[in-house]
Amino acid sequence: MQKLPVIFALMTALFWGLYGPTLAIARQAGQGNAFKPYLMIGVAYLVWAILGGAAGMAYTKVPFTFSGAGVTWGFIGGSLGAFGALTLTL
Repeated sequence: MQKLPVIFALMTALFWGLYGPTLAIARQAGQGNAFKPYLMIGVAYLVWAILGGAAGMAYTKVPFTFSGAGVTWGFIGGSLGAFGALTLTL
């Protein structure tokens, strides 16, 4: 049995588990406004998505070409994740 999937599942649980409390701290630091932290959350998503995606593509030697359907569904998936994060705050 490979241990890598279990490690990644545990890391995901850790990150998602820390997300809510960290967001609460950010909201408090932003004078109690629930939406102020979303500017930096958006920046973080953008930076990590671009760096992580590019690094993963380079590591696996996948060409940097995209199909229209891949772009569309990727955007939809990213939007659903962002809306999930937003509704977590609401």
